[in-house]
Amino acid sequence: MKTEKRNYAGEGSAHVLVMALSTFIGKGESAIHLETTNYEYVEELLIEPDAGSADPPKIKKKVVFSCTGYYQLDPVPQFIEKVLNEEITDVILLETKAVREPPEPEKKKYVIPRPDGKEGQWGMVQGEDTVADYFKERLKVLLKKGKSVNVIEIPVDEFQPVEALEEVMKEIRTLYDKTVDKDQWRLWIDTHGGFRDISMVLVSAARLFATKEYDPIRTDGIFSVYHNQDNNIPDQIVNQTAFYFTDSADSLRRFLNYGQYLSIQFRPYEGDLPHAFISYRHDTKFLTYIRNIFTAFQSQELDIPYWFDDGIRYRENWKTVLEEQNRNAKVFIGLLSKSYFESPECWKELLRAIASKRDENGHVKKDQIHFILLEEKITLPHKLPEGKDFEGVHELCDELEVTEVQLQEALGIPANKQWIQAYKYLGSDRQINNSRNPADIKEELIPIKQALNGEY
Repeated sequence: MKTEKRNYAGEGSAHVLVMALSTFIGKGESAIHLETTNYEYVEELLIEPDAGSADPPKIKKKVVFSCTGYYQLDPVPQFIEKVLNEEITDVILLETKAVREPPEPEKKKYVIPRPDGKEGQWGMVQGEDTVADYFKERLKVLLKKGKSVNVIEIPVDEFQPVEALEEVMKEIRTLYDKTVDKDQWRLWIDTHGGFRDISMVLVSAARLFATKEYDPIRTDGIFSVYHNQDNNIPDQIVNQTAFYFTDSADSLRRFLNYGQYLSIQFRPYEGDLPHAFISYRHDTKFLTYIRNIFTAFQSQELDIPYWFDDGIRYRENWKTVLEEQNRNAKVFIGLLSKSYFESPECWKELLRAIASKRDENGHVKKDQIHFILLEEKITLPHKLPEGKDFEGVHELCDELEVTEVQLQEALGIPANKQWIQAYKYLGSDRQINNSRNPADIKEELIPIKQALNGEY
């Protein structure tokens, strides 16, 4: 992806980045200490097996770009300028009340590194300076244009964001109209910051310009940052452009109705029919595999209704929604990676599934709990993990009265017959692996369809 020649913005042209600011995230009781975070952008190369080989293709990963940052919106501007070799001239910042107003003096203080990266701390004055102040200073360091970059600040009410979206559209239109050579126009969107999914809607808003009244405005890239639970693994810069160019009218309708943008391609089920609850560990390594599994669910042969955490609406209590959806779903599906059982939240989802899917004799209804393997050689846990991080898991297990025998019944120990080895059939090119028979993975998913229909 890296471009060797830098593309400078010409006279009278605009290279625009749209971002939604987030509050500071750090550790500490009396003070918030911002910690250094490592970021990287990785390209995946698909290595096909030798002709006639039964082995699946292998994925070779190459780190194209890496950087460090103190604030979660640091990486994407650097990625655009250093990897895409583009020059950012204008930055549109969506700012909620929390980032526009200074922290109250009696609340926690922030221990913040200097925006220029030099030793020492930024002199953030309690009751005066804001998160927006900090990031504007940070942009002067991150971007090639430094102090001359044009920053446009737009206040946004997280409960009624439509007015702010309209203002963003107006600013984008103004910058576009001022660009003489439209080939020199650039528009990127960083979807990582801000309150839930606000930036995602900007893609649809921008594409509303593609009407007969206006020239279409091209969006050149949509990027985000995916946080890894393992602190030893860098957070991943993700290019989402291919996944989020969706129907603008429907996307905005859903946002206005529900306060949330949902992908047209993978939409959590909403209805009263028997459906599946999807439990998985957020891991950038398997995003493509998960999308491929959802594609198989939605195929004409299977048509499996499923719900996953993208169905949590804006301002809802995510823990309460997950509990209700898990309890009400007829089938539980765990998408297993090696890190799945390292997550306390994944364990809690599994325990709740076991508690809601037991017969009158206390045995687990095995047809209602399924697992799909995303990689090989996953170690089966015979009991709950120990440690401080899992104290809440043990408490929930006692509360739900889930026994070790029931846990082993749910996991299929020792038979593991219901474990679907999806990694054999899924490629990394956003589609079911073309070197295999696409029907293979769908055939393995048939028991899930049968369980939903009561035919297992």
